[in-house]
Amino acid sequence: MSKILSIHLGHDSNVTFLDTEKKDCIIFELERIYEERYYKFPTDQANCNAVLGDLLNLLKKKNIENKFDMLVLSKDEPTMNLDFSLLNYSRLVFCDHHLGHAIGAYSLSDFDDCCILSYDGSGNDGCFNFYSFDKNKFSIIDKLETNVGWGYQVLSKYVLDVSAKTKVDLALAGKLMGFSGYGTPIEAVIPAMKEFMEVYFIDHKPEKYQKFFNIIGIPSNQAILSGTMGASFAATIQKASEELVLEFFDKHGFPERLCLTGGCALNILINQQIRDLGVNLFIPPNPSDCGLSFGYAVYGNWLITNEFYKSKPITYSGLWIEDSDELPKIAEERKASTVDLASLAEQIKSGKIVGVCRGGSEVGPRALGNRSILCDPIFPQMKDTLNAKIKKREWYRPFAGMCRLEDAHKFFHVEENQECDFMVYCPKVREEYKKDLLSITHIDGTCRLQTVTREQNQFIYDLLSQEAFSKTPVLLNTSFNVNGKPILSKAKTALEILDTTEIDSVVIEDFIFS
Repeated sequence: MSKILSIHLGHDSNVTFLDTEKKDCIIFELERIYEERYYKFPTDQANCNAVLGDLLNLLKKKNIENKFDMLVLSKDEPTMNLDFSLLNYSRLVFCDHHLGHAIGAYSLSDFDDCCILSYDGSGNDGCFNFYSFDKNKFSIIDKLETNVGWGYQVLSKYVLDVSAKTKVDLALAGKLMGFSGYGTPIEAVIPAMKEFMEVYFIDHKPEKYQKFFNIIGIPSNQAILSGTMGASFAATIQKASEELVLEFFDKHGFPERLCLTGGCALNILINQQIRDLGVNLFIPPNPSDCGLSFGYAVYGNWLITNEFYKSKPITYSGLWIEDSDELPKIAEERKASTVDLASLAEQIKSGKIVGVCRGGSEVGPRALGNRSILCDPIFPQMKDTLNAKIKKREWYRPFAGMCRLEDAHKFFHVEENQECDFMVYCPKVREEYKKDLLSITHIDGTCRLQTVTREQNQFIYDLLSQEAFSKTPVLLNTSFNVNGKPILSKAKTALEILDTTEIDSVVIEDFIFS
């Protein structure tokens, strides 16, 4: 028994096909198929069947037939009662939310034994769970009602710069994290905020919020904070979250090996603090709910074999370029040329902005070189240009840096050959390079960093190895999407962005369109 199909049905719905014998893994994040951020699986049978049909057709393109040894569904969604008779499977099982997070992270780590903290806004089995994994068994060490994820999101609504243009609440946390760097924590508010976050089922009565605003002297019905006060409130939310997590580890002590997962593991400020303490830390590329189906599939295999499946890297196991069959014709019509890395590097160093859409998509919310917009961070105005003229997003949101693994310690405060391959940390930029790397240096002096090796991403590594990058081999990297849309999955979408924004050229597979 080796072919497993698993489905996470909640927001950020995703599907994994896992063949443990062939070590084959495909992960579909449905938001990229349907071009709707945080897409949630339909709860009515007709639309459910339509989605299942689309998924089966995608699998068929990879010569995967509708015949699975096991179907694994999430235990915490009412849609698990839907009829999945379109799928041909031998056994149906259900997996708990945080166990899915934890077992998926363990599978991708190099650890034989470790502890895992899985924490986010909610799950059928809690929201702050601490596990021990040892070879082929696991146990839960501690389980708190502390709800950093939900508290962080709810309180973000009170910061005008964060909430004003945000259409979906799930986008609030990432924005607030970036904005928090512009403020100073209000120390008097932190204890009340921590108390608020320590309750699992949050009470939305106004008095629960009023205590924060009493301290800073603002009525709660006027408490949409902007400017300096808004930034300081954002910084306070971040600081309270950090203290809750670090106090938890003060209680338990940091284990020799630790994994962080769940949606809150996307908080790179907390991650960096823990790593700076010298902890041997692993965070997967898809710690949020977009990675749950992978964890469910690994759980299903564990039920069969009583052994934990240790996966090869799944970084680029996502959706391929859906309309790649049309690419040669499109390239001919638009007079595209074959990519030359030396020429591309020179274009970027001259200030050009380039979109890259190649191979399988990254799993998780971060673009890691296969669905990226790239440019040279040495240009001081580049951040504002990207935010205003291409990405169409808020002014305060930072951009990531990308460099070869062996170069990272020269420009950032990381140890030599210290991997940051999934963009889940934000080390400080070295003082002597802040001027050269202005567009990726956040207001707090940090940079969300991705390191690459040639084995991980040959195209990006070889691009950074060109003569044009000999002095400062660092790229600004941001996800290839605009206007709040998901990371793209079609050549057609990439070309629409080329035609309608100020991006200069687009690389699609081995073609470059200008």
